[in-house]
Amino acid sequence: MQTDNGRLNFSAGIDNSQLRQDANESRGILRAITQSAKKEGEDIDNIFKNIGKTIVGVFTVQQAANFARQIVNVRGEIESLQKSFEIL
Repeated sequence: MQTDNGRLNFSAGIDNSQLRQDANESRGILRAITQSAKKEGEDIDNIFKNIGKTIVGVFTVQQAANFARQIVNVRGEIESLQKSFEIL
């Protein structure tokens, strides 16, 4: 504190070191939450990709089975037509 011709002068300061420490801690917490959310999102994406691959695989197997059945049916019809022509 200083005096100047009867005037009283003083200065005050604010210690904001705790505020800075808390802000840094908050940044760390938010960074961890962000990383966790990103990891969970990637895991969910991978799960859906695997489900999609499984569905495609199932439909592919079903389509292949249907195609094989159709080939057998067509072959049967061709044999039937051949016999009909032989009879005629």
